[in-house]
Amino acid sequence: MKTIYRLSMIVLCLIPLFVTGCSYSLHNHEWGPWSVTTTGKEERTCPLCLHTEQQNHTHTYSTTWSGNETQHWRECTGAGCDGKTGTASHGWGSWTVTTSEIEKRICSLCLRAEQRNHTHTYSATWSSNAMPVFIFLFR
Repeated sequence: MKTIYRLSMIVLCLIPLFVTGCSYSLHNHEWGPWSVTTTGKEERTCPLCLHTEQQNHTHTYSTTWSGNETQHWRECTGAGCDGKTGTASHGWGSWTVTTSEIEKRICSLCLRAEQRNHTHTYSATWSSNAMPVFIFLFR
């Protein structure tokens, strides 16, 4: 009698596997986070039964800019997605001297700052803004 009971329990447990593809279809899935696959789909897995589901990935882009020395862009916020939008070269403003040794400029779109050492450039001709000085000798 115990053998028949055990066999019937095994069969009852296997039926959902063949019908739905999920070995624990009688439980509520505890889905993990969505991640982007190499095929551009989003996928999540239930850690209890390892059942996965997929959906099309729709890019959601960050509101802040990312960038490097030459370009800026907005990145997709999807886990595992390397999608980008708005990729463009920096629109640098004019160099501004911040100290006697440093000058910087800022990209007008992403606000990335770049700085360099300030180099002085001197004119080949002498000039002066001082008043002529007269020396009077008193005896």
